[in-house]
Amino acid sequence: MGMIGCLSMYYHLNFTTKTKGADDFHGDANNLFFAEVARIKGEKVEYVLNCLHMVKQNDN
Repeated sequence: MGMIGCLSMYYHLNFTTKTKGADDFHGDANNLFFAEVARIKGEKVEYVLNCLHMVKQNDN
């Protein structure tokens, strides 16, 4: 978490998704994603998606 400009905090998230199989239930591939989400200063709690990246096996 950190402070940048008009943003009050930012968060880094990792999550996985599963690809649907031919029968729409049994998936055969997991995909890993990285996302950065920022919370904007203000009266309301608002978030902005800054970055969304699919992480590949050969990424460092």
